[in-house]
Amino acid sequence: MGSPVVVEYCGCHRYPTTPRRVWDALGDLDQIGLWGWLHELQSEGPSMVTGSSVHGVVVPPLPYRIHLHIAFVSCVRPSRVDAVVSGDLVGDAHLRLKRQGSDTEVTATWSLEMMQPAMRFAARVMPGVMRWGHDRVVDATAQALGKHLEDAIAVGSLEADKGHRDSERNHAPRERVQRDLKGP
Repeated sequence: MGSPVVVEYCGCHRYPTTPRRVWDALGDLDQIGLWGWLHELQSEGPSMVTGSSVHGVVVPPLPYRIHLHIAFVSCVRPSRVDAVVSGDLVGDAHLRLKRQGSDTEVTATWSLEMMQPAMRFAARVMPGVMRWGHDRVVDATAQALGKHLEDAIAVGSLEADKGHRDSERNHAPRERVQRDLKGP
Protein backbone atom coordinates (compact mmCIF):
# COMPACT_ATOMS: atom_id res chain seq x y z
CA MET A 1 0.00 0.00 0.00
CA GLY A 2 1.22 3.51 -0.82
CA SER A 3 1.86 6.42 1.46
CA PRO A 4 -1.24 7.96 3.07
CA VAL A 5 0.13 11.43 2.27
CA VAL A 6 0.04 10.76 -1.49
CA VAL A 7 -3.29 10.93 -3.31
CA GLU A 8 -3.38 8.66 -6.36
CA TYR A 9 -6.45 9.16 -8.51
CA CYS A 10 -7.82 7.96 -11.81
CA GLY A 11 -11.41 8.83 -12.68
CA CYS A 12 -13.56 9.13 -15.77
CA HIS A 13 -16.53 11.41 -16.33
CA ARG A 14 -18.69 11.53 -19.42
CA TYR A 15 -20.44 14.62 -20.77
CA PRO A 16 -22.99 14.76 -23.61
CA THR A 17 -21.08 17.24 -25.77
CA THR A 18 -17.90 17.62 -27.82
CA PRO A 19 -14.31 17.59 -26.50
CA ARG A 20 -13.89 21.18 -27.73
CA ARG A 21 -16.82 22.37 -25.60
CA VAL A 22 -15.54 20.54 -22.53
CA TRP A 23 -12.08 22.04 -23.11
CA ASP A 24 -13.53 25.54 -23.42
CA ALA A 25 -15.57 25.09 -20.23
CA LEU A 26 -12.53 23.85 -18.31
CA GLY A 27 -10.56 26.86 -19.48
CA ASP A 28 -13.26 29.39 -18.54
CA LEU A 29 -11.70 30.69 -15.31
CA ASP A 30 -14.43 33.29 -14.85
CA GLN A 31 -17.04 30.53 -14.65
CA ILE A 32 -14.90 28.08 -12.70
CA GLY A 33 -14.21 30.84 -10.18
CA LEU A 34 -17.92 30.82 -9.31
CA TRP A 35 -17.69 27.24 -8.06
CA GLY A 36 -17.84 27.47 -4.26
CA TRP A 37 -14.72 25.48 -3.39
CA LEU A 38 -12.34 27.40 -5.66
CA HIS A 39 -11.09 30.80 -4.56
CA GLU A 40 -8.57 33.43 -5.61
CA LEU A 41 -8.07 32.02 -9.12
CA GLN A 42 -5.47 33.87 -11.16
CA SER A 43 -3.92 32.86 -14.44
CA GLU A 44 -0.59 33.69 -15.98
CA GLY A 45 -1.12 33.58 -19.71
CA PRO A 46 -4.02 32.13 -21.67
CA SER A 47 -5.87 29.35 -19.91
CA MET A 48 -4.81 25.76 -20.63
CA VAL A 49 -1.98 26.62 -23.02
CA THR A 50 1.48 25.09 -22.80
CA GLY A 51 3.62 27.35 -20.63
CA SER A 52 0.73 29.07 -18.85
CA SER A 53 -0.25 28.58 -15.21
CA VAL A 54 -3.07 29.03 -12.71
CA HIS A 55 -2.91 29.84 -9.00
CA GLY A 56 -5.77 29.33 -6.60
CA VAL A 57 -7.10 28.00 -3.34
CA VAL A 58 -9.22 24.86 -2.94
CA VAL A 59 -11.50 24.75 0.10
CA PRO A 60 -12.61 21.15 0.68
CA PRO A 61 -15.31 20.17 3.20
CA LEU A 62 -12.58 19.77 5.83
CA PRO A 63 -10.93 22.40 8.05
CA TYR A 64 -8.05 23.43 5.79
CA ARG A 65 -7.35 25.40 2.62
CA ILE A 66 -5.13 24.10 -0.17
CA HIS A 67 -3.01 26.65 -2.04
CA LEU A 68 -2.06 25.42 -5.51
CA HIS A 69 -0.01 26.47 -8.49
CA ILE A 70 -0.74 24.52 -11.68
CA ALA A 71 1.83 24.85 -14.48
CA PHE A 72 0.64 23.58 -17.86
CA VAL A 73 3.55 21.57 -19.24
CA SER A 74 1.82 20.30 -22.38
CA CYS A 75 -1.64 21.15 -23.72
CA VAL A 76 -3.03 19.78 -26.98
CA ARG A 77 -6.47 21.28 -27.59
CA PRO A 78 -8.98 19.62 -27.23
CA SER A 79 -7.53 16.29 -26.16
CA ARG A 80 -4.70 16.45 -23.61
CA VAL A 81 -3.44 18.42 -20.61
CA ASP A 82 -0.30 17.55 -18.66
CA ALA A 83 0.46 19.71 -15.65
CA VAL A 84 2.81 20.00 -12.70
CA VAL A 85 1.18 20.93 -9.40
CA SER A 86 3.01 22.73 -6.61
CA GLY A 87 2.08 24.41 -3.36
CA ASP A 88 0.23 22.50 -0.64
CA LEU A 89 0.01 19.54 -3.03
CA VAL A 90 2.96 18.52 -5.23
CA GLY A 91 2.96 16.18 -8.20
CA ASP A 92 1.72 15.54 -11.73
CA ALA A 93 -1.81 15.79 -13.09
CA HIS A 94 -3.20 14.74 -16.45
CA LEU A 95 -6.48 15.15 -18.33
CA ARG A 96 -7.45 13.23 -21.44
CA LEU A 97 -10.54 14.18 -23.44
CA LYS A 98 -11.78 11.55 -25.85
CA ARG A 99 -14.80 11.44 -28.13
CA GLN A 100 -17.11 8.52 -27.28
CA GLY A 101 -19.96 8.57 -29.80
CA SER A 102 -21.65 11.94 -29.27
CA ASP A 103 -20.17 12.28 -25.76
CA THR A 104 -16.81 13.30 -24.37
CA GLU A 105 -15.07 11.11 -21.84
CA VAL A 106 -12.70 13.01 -19.56
CA THR A 107 -10.12 10.88 -17.78
CA ALA A 108 -8.31 12.61 -14.94
CA THR A 109 -5.24 11.11 -13.27
CA TRP A 110 -2.91 12.51 -10.67
CA SER A 111 -0.40 11.63 -8.04
CA LEU A 112 -0.17 14.43 -5.49
CA GLU A 113 1.73 14.53 -2.23
CA MET A 114 0.30 16.57 0.64
CA MET A 115 2.83 19.11 1.88
CA GLN A 116 0.99 20.92 4.70
CA PRO A 117 2.04 19.42 8.05
CA ALA A 118 -1.57 19.38 9.31
CA MET A 119 -2.76 17.58 6.16
CA ARG A 120 0.05 15.05 6.39
CA PHE A 121 -0.80 14.34 10.03
CA ALA A 122 -4.52 14.00 9.26
CA ALA A 123 -3.77 11.68 6.32
CA ARG A 124 -1.79 9.39 8.61
CA VAL A 125 -4.34 9.22 11.44
CA MET A 126 -7.58 9.36 9.40
CA PRO A 127 -6.86 8.51 5.77
CA GLY A 128 -10.52 7.69 5.07
CA VAL A 129 -11.62 11.19 6.05
CA MET A 130 -8.96 12.77 3.85
CA ARG A 131 -9.98 10.56 0.92
CA TRP A 132 -13.62 11.50 1.53
CA GLY A 133 -12.72 15.22 1.35
CA HIS A 134 -10.77 14.66 -1.86
CA ASP A 135 -13.59 12.69 -3.44
CA ARG A 136 -16.20 15.33 -2.50
CA VAL A 137 -14.17 18.03 -4.27
CA VAL A 138 -13.72 15.80 -7.35
CA ASP A 139 -17.43 14.92 -7.46
CA ALA A 140 -18.46 18.56 -6.99
CA THR A 141 -16.09 19.63 -9.76
CA ALA A 142 -17.44 17.03 -12.20
CA GLN A 143 -21.04 17.99 -11.38
CA ALA A 144 -20.35 21.73 -11.68
CA LEU A 145 -18.66 21.21 -15.05
CA GLY A 146 -21.65 19.20 -16.27
CA LYS A 147 -24.07 21.87 -15.05
CA HIS A 148 -22.01 24.62 -16.70
CA LEU A 149 -22.06 22.70 -20.00
CA GLU A 150 -25.82 22.07 -19.77
CA ASP A 151 -26.56 25.72 -18.94
CA ALA A 152 -24.31 27.00 -21.73
CA ILE A 153 -26.02 24.76 -24.27
CA ALA A 154 -29.49 25.68 -22.98
CA VAL A 155 -28.90 29.43 -23.38
CA GLY A 156 -27.13 28.95 -26.69
CA SER A 157 -23.76 30.33 -25.63
CA LEU A 158 -22.13 27.27 -27.14
CA GLU A 159 -22.93 26.24 -30.71
CA ALA A 160 -25.03 23.12 -31.14
CA ASP A 161 -23.29 19.91 -32.14
CA LYS A 162 -24.84 19.49 -35.56
CA GLY A 163 -25.54 15.86 -36.31
CA HIS A 164 -24.25 14.64 -32.95
CA ARG A 165 -27.05 15.48 -30.54
CA ASP A 166 -30.80 15.24 -30.34
CA SER A 167 -33.15 16.66 -27.73
CA GLU A 168 -33.27 13.41 -25.73
CA ARG A 169 -29.49 13.21 -25.68
CA ASN A 170 -29.29 16.82 -24.52
CA HIS A 171 -30.96 15.85 -21.23
CA ALA A 172 -29.25 12.49 -20.72
CA PRO A 173 -27.66 12.05 -17.30
CA ARG A 174 -23.90 12.24 -17.11
CA GLU A 175 -22.27 8.88 -16.71
CA ARG A 176 -19.58 8.65 -14.06
CA VAL A 177 -17.05 5.93 -13.58
CA GLN A 178 -14.35 6.24 -10.96
CA ARG A 179 -11.43 3.97 -10.35
CA ASP A 180 -9.36 4.66 -7.27
CA LEU A 181 -5.83 3.39 -7.55
CA LYS A 182 -5.34 3.72 -3.81
CA GLY A 183 -8.27 3.97 -1.44
CA PRO A 184 -8.62 4.43 2.29
